[in-house]
Amino acid sequence: MVRVDVRTASHQYPIYIEHGLAKQLASVIAGSPKPAARYFVVSSPLVWKLHGRTLARALPKTEVILLPDGEKHKQLSTASRAYESLIKLEADRGSAIIAV
Repeated sequence: MVRVDVRTASHQYPIYIEHGLAKQLASVIAGSPKPAARYFVVSSPLVWKLHGRTLARALPKTEVILLPDGEKHKQLSTASRAYESLIKLEADRGSAIIAV
């Protein structure tokens, strides 16, 4: 498994990369030094169609936010949609986002 640590001015978080990681996601999260209170998965409809069942089994109480695929959707309005979904689902600072 490849782990890339991202450091910001106020925080650090890991990015994990590995084939088949979805099946191991629960154990990766359980090994986190600071587990989140709630988890949210952000994905696209196509990725969710292909891997959603595996992810839902690995993280059964996780909320899913689906955003459209493609370069034309990589804009502020799509990010706003994600933020609005997180607010509606009552995400807070103790929450974590898993991007797939």
